[in-house]
Formats: sequence, structure tokens, C-alpha cells
Amino acid sequence: MGPHGSTAQRFPLVARFRPACLPLPKRVCALVDLADTAMAETDQGVASSVQWGCGPGRIRTCDTRPSGAGVVSLSAGQRPWVPGAPFAPHGGRPGGRAGTVGTMGGMPAHTLTVGFDLDMTLIDSRPGIKAAYETLAAETGVHIDTDLVVSRLGPPLQDEMRNWFPADAVEEACDRYRALYPDTAITPTTALPGAREAVEAVQALGGRAMVVTAKYEPNAKLHLAHLGIGADVLIGGLWAEGKAEALLEHGAQVYVGDHTGDVRGARAADALSVGVTTGPCDEEELRAAGADVILPDLTAFPAWLRTFAAA
Repeated sequence: MGPHGSTAQRFPLVARFRPACLPLPKRVCALVDLADTAMAETDQGVASSVQWGCGPGRIRTCDTRPSGAGVVSLSAGQRPWVPGAPFAPHGGRPGGRAGTVGTMGGMPAHTLTVGFDLDMTLIDSRPGIKAAYETLAAETGVHIDTDLVVSRLGPPLQDEMRNWFPADAVEEACDRYRALYPDTAITPTTALPGAREAVEAVQALGGRAMVVTAKYEPNAKLHLAHLGIGADVLIGGLWAEGKAEALLEHGAQVYVGDHTGDVRGARAADALSVGVTTGPCDEEELRAAGADVILPDLTAFPAWLRTFAAA
């Protein structure tokens, strides 16, 4: 305890969260001022121990996000991230909630965590996937319309294989495709505009960037390494609502994707859904699925993220 009493005595709204105060936006703004004061007193751990909460059916707070970007909101009883407070550094605390690191000021500090889809969000894998399917078709003698395949990327591999192979041959075809993939699909694939910069923008704020994809994880890892996309976490084999498992585990506040399945995954994880129109789904489809924010591509993401983090 310092010479002026405990943190709870000096800054009760910062040190002790009071759900009853949340419905009034002005209370949140007052909390910002108190957090700034706490930070000046070197009590940054308390100031950084609160975080964003977003999702449907929540209480509105001060909305300074870009026009049309949706509403930053809080569910009753959930701590907001305080604008101006630093995010915690990379890493995790054993035994703690995913996305938290250590304790400062007697309370856990939370890291900004942003999830990204892979295919057609971070990378243009159409040339590589087309080549892999063409090789599989040549080996098996099965006709596969590869142009059609790459026009609808997103769902699990098994779903696409069922369009070309009988049910009892789907798993074998998937296994062979995955084996062919490293030699056929990695080199032709390119990073989409702004992909590396989007990941780096998260990390520049002291946050963690994670990739959550339906793709076979070892092959997804090859893509990231080949293209120099330095995600902190990679989790493969998850699709649509299934992605919520990883997003919740790692405490992701935002999930970015090009497919309505990505929007569903974000909503299932109660994360802010950022849609990009670089994949098979257009703005209307993404918005109808419930995307909170729509961007034309990832080149717009760093500026949006800075606005989001500063709001």
C-alpha cells in the first residue's frame, strides 16, 4: 500500500468494476480519465486490466469508430478496455484465461488478440489450390472443375471433395490432396495486399495475431512461413462456428475473414466480426450474415484497428 492509501481507496472506479455504472456512456468516459490518472501514478496494471467486449444485445458505449463500422458495446457486467491504457505484452499466464498475461496491480492484464482467416483473407491461395486439384484429378482420373472449386473457397476440404468423389472415397481423396499440397500449392500462392501489415499492426499495439483456418494446419503453417506472415498463433481444421472454440480459448476480441462462415465464427465467439471482400462473399452477404465492419481488403485494416484501439 502506498503512502496515499490503496488503489481501491484512490481510484475506486478503476480498481473495482461496478456493473451498475455501465449503462451510462459518460461513466465510461469518466473511467478513461481515471485510468489516465492511474497510469500517471504508475498504477498501469490496474488501468490495463480491463478490455473490450463486443457483440449483439449489448450496452452502447462512446462510439468513435468509423461510420458504418457498427457499435462498440459491452454486455452487462463485462469490463471494457480503457482507451489510452497500454495492452499487455505477448505471452500467456499458465493457469489463467487465454489472452491474459501475468498480474499487475493485483489484477490480470489482457492482451489485444485479433484472429484472421487464411484463404482469401491473408493469402490468395487460388493458384495453388487449383494446381493441387489438377494434380489430384490427373492421378485419380476424376474430373474436377478446378475453376469452380477456387471460386468458392472457405468450407472444409471434405465438403468440396464430396462434389467430385463418391462418399466412400472422400477421405482417401482428402488425404492424397493434403499430401500433394506442399509440392503443388505453396509456391504459387501469394499474400493478399496488406496481409503482413495487418498482422504487424496488431503486434505494434502489443497484441497477438492469430490465424484460425479450416485448412490442414501443417499446410497452413507452410503458407505463413513461405510468405513471411508472422502470426503468433496458428490453429487449423476449424470452420464457421467451430472457429469460436479457438477464438474463445485465446480471448480474441476481433476476428477478420472473407466468408460468411467467418462471420458466424466471430459471432459464436462473441468477437467483433470484420469482413473483407477479397473472397467469395460480397459486402451484402457479409453484412447480412452479421459482420460488424466491412473493409474492401486488409490494406484498410491497420488504420481501422488504430481507430478501434483508440476509441
